Amino acid sequence: DFLQVFLDDAESSVGAEVTVQHTGATPLGGEVRIHAEITVIDGRSVTFSVTADDAVERVCSGTHPRFVVDVGRLRARVQKKTASMPAAA
Repeated sequence: DFLQVFLDDAESSVGAEVTVQHTGATPLGGEVRIHAEITVIDGRSVTFSVTADDAVERVCSGTHPRFVVDVGRLRARVQKKTASMPAAA
């Protein structure tokens, strides 16, 4: 959702990887604030730096690369792949 506001109607993004360093526990019911910032744009690749903090400390940090895709082309590739897969037994 953070990236979608910058894309054309025919575009979306798909996640490529999630890397998270968990550094603290938050008690059940505790509030966690998440901050995501775009740190790298390289062609159709967009990398986010992400942190999460509770009321006391940082509980995790990491990166999340995503790729901007044309929805119609992606849908066509997935449909082609689906059609070529053997039927489930």
